[in-house]
Amino acid sequence: MLTSLPEDEYSAEQVADCYRLRWQIELAFKRLKSLLHLDALRAKEPELAKAWIFANLLAAFLIDDIIQPSLDFPPRSAGSEKKN
Repeated sequence: MLTSLPEDEYSAEQVADCYRLRWQIELAFKRLKSLLHLDALRAKEPELAKAWIFANLLAAFLIDDIIQPSLDFPPRSAGSEKKN
């Protein structure tokens, strides 16, 4: 692994952890851009652009908050549905 960090200050494990975290951040921004179209800023005025970005980030956080609990449950297997 290549890095510009001082070798005597950071272990290989610390560097790998940093890269893993960075990759998760990259994936989060990719999801934001694709799902909420954050790459299509139409506002021309700085204040409107800021408000638009903040509103979309708030929406993303709320959506993530709502969806997150459902990710803790494994999918049901076929035939495990209750029949009345």
